[in-house]
Amino acid sequence: MIKRLKKYIATFVGKHIDDLLIIIGLFFIVHATFYLSFVAGLYTLGGILLLIGIYFTLPRR
Repeated sequence: MIKRLKKYIATFVGKHIDDLLIIIGLFFIVHATFYLSFVAGLYTLGGILLLIGIYFTLPRR
């Protein structure tokens, strides 16, 4: 049971590591922008959410 769970987690992380790293990086960009200015942070957040929405609607290769 433990081996199967480890294999499942490793497979899941292996398939989605690039998406996780992109989302974490975008989080830090938005956080830093909110630290500089609230209005600029809102514009950055809106732009990033728009780009993520476009990215997820595109068909996968």
